[in-house]
Amino acid sequence: MKVNTLYDLYLKDISLRIKPKTLETKKYIFSTKILPFFGEIKLTDITPLKIRNFQNELMSQTNPRTGSCYTLAYLQKINAQLKSLINYAVRYYGLNSNPFTKVESLRQHVKEQKKEIKIWSVEEFNRFIQVIKHKPISYTGFNLLFWTGMRVGELLALTREDMDLQNRKIHIRRNYSKLVGGEEVIGTTKTQSSERTILIDDHLAVILKRYIGMLYKIKEKERLFSITQHLFRNDITRYHEKAGVKKIRVHDLRHSHASFLINKDVNPLIISKRLGHAKVDITLNTYAHLYPSKEEKIIDIINESNKV
Repeated sequence: MKVNTLYDLYLKDISLRIKPKTLETKKYIFSTKILPFFGEIKLTDITPLKIRNFQNELMSQTNPRTGSCYTLAYLQKINAQLKSLINYAVRYYGLNSNPFTKVESLRQHVKEQKKEIKIWSVEEFNRFIQVIKHKPISYTGFNLLFWTGMRVGELLALTREDMDLQNRKIHIRRNYSKLVGGEEVIGTTKTQSSERTILIDDHLAVILKRYIGMLYKIKEKERLFSITQHLFRNDITRYHEKAGVKKIRVHDLRHSHASFLINKDVNPLIISKRLGHAKVDITLNTYAHLYPSKEEKIIDIINESNKV
């Protein structure tokens, strides 16, 4: 069996088992990276050397958007997709073994590029939010993203029934995504841990109550924000200079919230639960660069304890 044939069987099998956005990503990686190299090769002819040659080719390519080499994380994602396909052949179509077991890890050969996380301080956010105050949807949405740390897909999936403003709670139950073809999908949250309840402050509760009051006869299960994340991207591009703040991504508002909490000495476990991370390790690894500044406090505590 050729890889192309197996891929068609694999795709048909898993299409009902994974989220539409995940399926879309998988299709893209296979069609642009894996099938052009392996498509016409028989599964039994895939050797560790062929996989290594494939990896070498990927490592030599550059990202057309940035002009730089692909990151280790992206290379690993591509390899994981190929490995998963071959594992499928081993499990269900009688392939003897997966040649990936004899291939060295890419981590040994590709220098990991650390992504610079840009964030807004509270002062920067306040300057920005003032220049978009005339746009109710944007004003409310940006306040939610910055002061709760929720994902933009979680925000866009919120309905009236998710709001418990009397008790200052927001229930995160779903995620919104828009596929390349334009199809809008309301699905489950990213992980089971992402389904959570977020407490909000009085000021944010007032903003939400005022915004919901502006919506004409909104139904309990109707989306509060019938937009896509492009609105937030465009607003940042359009208004960041006017506000005198640096340009960041929409997702960086989530990082900004985490940074704010870390600098207020909030316990990492609490931050992890608020952000909906599956494990506290994810929180610590993502924001490890924000913690070294706490070293001086540790030394102060030790010095205080060692006083004679």
